[in-house]
This record gives sequence, C-alpha cells and structure tokens, in this order.
Amino acid sequence: MNQSHHTMTYMTQKLTLLFMLAFCTLCSCSQNTADRNDWYELSWYDDFNGKKLNDSIWSKMKRMPTGRSLCNLTPDERMYEVRKGRLRLYARYNNGILPNDTATFLTGGVTSEGKRSFTYGKIEVRVRLHGAIGTWPAIWTMPEDRKLWKCPNPQYTEIDILEYVDRNDFVYQTAHNAYTLADKKNWHKPEQQNLSPINVGKYNIYSVEILPDQLIFGVNGKETFRYPRRNDIEGQFPYGIESHIMMDMQTYPPKSWCSGIKPETFPAYMDIDWIRVYKLKEKP
Repeated sequence: MNQSHHTMTYMTQKLTLLFMLAFCTLCSCSQNTADRNDWYELSWYDDFNGKKLNDSIWSKMKRMPTGRSLCNLTPDERMYEVRKGRLRLYARYNNGILPNDTATFLTGGVTSEGKRSFTYGKIEVRVRLHGAIGTWPAIWTMPEDRKLWKCPNPQYTEIDILEYVDRNDFVYQTAHNAYTLADKKNWHKPEQQNLSPINVGKYNIYSVEILPDQLIFGVNGKETFRYPRRNDIEGQFPYGIESHIMMDMQTYPPKSWCSGIKPETFPAYMDIDWIRVYKLKEKP
C-alpha cells in the first residue's frame, strides 16, 4: 500500500471523526427538534387525504400468532378508516363482529415493509390516541431484512417511536437492540427508554432522529431523551440499517404496564393525521 493511500485513508477517518463530533456538539446544546431541520430532506410522506389506504406505501399487517401483542390483527375493513385526512386504526372487542374468528379482540395495523424504508434520518408522525383498558397502540420500526428479526442477532434494531397503554398521560419511547434484549440490566447502560408526557385526547407529534452516533426522541417539537452509541459494546447501536415502519393497535400490554383488560371500555383507536420520513443529508 503506497503512502498516498495511507494519507487518503487517514484523512477519510479524520473527516468521519470530525463529522461525528460535530453531530455530538450540535446535539448537546439543542432541545428543540426543529433546530436540526436543515440536516434532513424529505424522503416520503403520507397525509391520508384519500378514501382508502395508499397501497404503494402501506400493507395491512398480518396476524402473528406467536406474538402476544400481534395475535389480534385482521384485514377486516371495520378495523380501518381513511376519511377527513386521517387514518384511523381500531381495536374492538370481538363480540360477534367476526364470529368465526377465535380472537377475543380484533385490531388493525399497517406496515411499509417492502414498499417504503429509511436508514439515517428523521421520522415524524402526528397522532391522536383514544385508549381503552388493555390496549397498546404503537408506532415502531423493524429491519427490512427479516433474517435480522431473531435475537441475539447483533443487527437487531427496533425503535418504538410511541407505545401507549390504557389511558395514560404519557407514552413509552424505546430503543431496542440485541444488547438491551439480552439482559434487562442493560436497559440502563445507557438508558434505553423514556416515559414521555403527552396532551391526552389531542393530536401530538412524535419523532425520532436516527443519527450515526445517537437516537434523539421527541414529542411536540421538544426532545424527550437520547440513546447514544457506545463503541465498546457489540450490538448496542445497530441503527441506520434499512428498516420499515409499522403502525398498529394492540392488546395485552405487559402486565407491569397495564390495568388488565376491560372489554366494556372498547373500542379504542389511533388516528394518524400524517407521517413524514426524512433522510439525513450528505455532508460536502
């Protein structure tokens, strides 16, 4: 290898380090998510202005019998409603709605898998939540490559932009990966979850920024918490791989989170006004 190649490699590494440090420095003094708007450019979005799902962006999520929270999904139209510029996803008590379906509750959910994805950038979604006792609506991400879904794969990456339980006045925002899922003690090294206050019964804007050195979560334009990269831990920060977005109603939340399930409090729903996905601009 010649000297010029060594020099070029060194300069590339140095520029990369400076780029990462710039991110850290800028992020450390900013509490408003809009302060970084010029870092991003719009990649794709949906305003739900039609009368049906845009099938170039979304597919209805399929039931997953092995997933406790996903065992109620159905493509039945009564779980979906696109009108007045928003998508409404329902959770309903199956009291004769689908008599041949053995699921006690029925839910709707959509995914951008195989249609629209993201890597580094920012996701914003404007949502109104109407909960019931025992519901667990969520907006979250998973790797586009399903082979990475099984832990302990060091490239497992899941971001919970929001999880809402019962009728709380906050949402859970969480960074999942092989490191945190391997041992719950790792949840606090660094902190991987925040309980973020919301305006109950109203539209709130939820966001996450996926950067090379950290995730930055937000609600209504204010940062809620950050999940930083630790280069000394394998599988602790696999973010930035190609992933897709899922938005769904769920039931049976973790027992430590919920007050049980009360069918009389159903139906519940999640209204999605819009979603915007930005990509991180390339630096000159």
